[in-house]
Amino acid sequence: MVGAVRFSEGVRRDAVELVASTGRSINSVAKYLRGNTESLRKWVRAAESSQADRRRPSRHRERRTSFFCLRLLPHRPQP
Repeated sequence: MVGAVRFSEGVRRDAVELVASTGRSINSVAKYLRGNTESLRKWVRAAESSQADRRRPSRHRERRTSFFCLRLLPHRPQP
């Protein structure tokens, strides 16, 4: 029986980049790399999820940004 092959982070990152940059299907890239289709699918989903997390601002950053924007508004005295 053949044991499971462990891929390094670099190989995983390169495989995900190959899917993203070439527009090839996950199945075709997995066959090209002689890897498991479901493993590559999980790596692609994890990469997409982490990218979405980086694009979404944190609540702290939102509060800080809104406070900064308020400071930039011109002061209008109350009538």
